[in-house]
Amino acid sequence: VQHGRDELEALRSLSAQQGTELAKVNEENRILKQAVRVQHGQTEKLRGEIEHRVRGEIEHKHRSEIEGFQNLGMHAAEHIRRLEATNYALRTHLEQMAPSHATDMGNGPRWGT
Repeated sequence: VQHGRDELEALRSLSAQQGTELAKVNEENRILKQAVRVQHGQTEKLRGEIEHRVRGEIEHKHRSEIEGFQNLGMHAAEHIRRLEATNYALRTHLEQMAPSHATDMGNGPRWGT
């Protein structure tokens, strides 16, 4: 009978020890889960900040490119206007230099047409 009581006491002690260990494991598990939640939150925050920064940089780059294209377009338009003015001046000058009978007959030079 005493042997049975000793075994029962040993089992109770073991059970209490395992209960304590289980409580420690559960506490460690709770702490780890909290750490994972915090880390996930920080990761999401950083991801959002990076996406916001990258989006801003891309938008800035696109605005700069658009402005560059607009400037190119304005310079091209101005260059075309100057070329057209030069072309008109040259055509007028050539027409003034051409003999009058060549242009009257319709078979003379036809600059700019």
